[in-house]
Amino acid sequence: MILAVNKMDLVDFDEATYHRIVAEATAHAGALPAPVVLNPLPISALLGDNVVDASTNMPWFKGLPLLDLLETIEVPGDHNVGARLAVQWVIRPYSTEHHDYRGFAGRLTGGSLAIGDLIRVLPGGQQSTVIGIDRGGVPQDTAQPGEAISIQLADDIDIGRGDVLVAAVASEAPIVTDRIIADISWMVDKPLETGSRWIIKHQTRTAKAFVSAIELRHDVATATHSPAESLGLNDLGRVHLNVSVPLVIDNYDRHRPGGAAVLIDEATGMTCAALMIRDSE
Repeated sequence: MILAVNKMDLVDFDEATYHRIVAEATAHAGALPAPVVLNPLPISALLGDNVVDASTNMPWFKGLPLLDLLETIEVPGDHNVGARLAVQWVIRPYSTEHHDYRGFAGRLTGGSLAIGDLIRVLPGGQQSTVIGIDRGGVPQDTAQPGEAISIQLADDIDIGRGDVLVAAVASEAPIVTDRIIADISWMVDKPLETGSRWIIKHQTRTAKAFVSAIELRHDVATATHSPAESLGLNDLGRVHLNVSVPLVIDNYDRHRPGGAAVLIDEATGMTCAALMIRDSE
């Protein structure tokens, strides 16, 4: 995350003031439920200092101006945990030409995949070998993270939407569980309470979720947390959920697609919360 300390012209481009603000922001960011690494720089948007070109008013700052920083900053990607493909659609053409075609379509994350790779089907646990990869209807030998693909397997396995195909040999295996612990951002007026029921949408799986516990509420202003019985609009907290079916999860910090989810109101269909999954119970 970039921290642009603006209006430096109002403090005569004072270096000490800049470092004091950066220290306060860094301490606050480090106390968040998911600590954030800051990339700070001083700017004056009014005068253009350190926006496009390096500032002559702040020679003590040796970093890049904002535009250069935006163009060159390295955004951390998902750790190479091993290939994961959450099945979005099972492709069965039912035509004479492709009478035996059965492809499992989705977006590849976590690592690359190649013909001949051994995969596991979760949550079931069956294993098979990749014998075909299609991207945009064109056969491929390999696929890279971020690509939308369809893969074919050597074995006839009952696989449907919501299942996850993962590399059998992976640096980090996902967790299959129906009990999760997650940091939550609550986004509606209706409070979240212990014992309430919701729909959870995780990757391509949709299931029912029961709030078994609210562990804490995080106070953004003071960067502290306290016990809570409920969460209100814009509250941040940590919750424990029981899910009606097993989910294939990852820690959000290690693999975001496998660690992100939302809660939906059963009655209205409104998205009520964003979840960052931390662990299983």
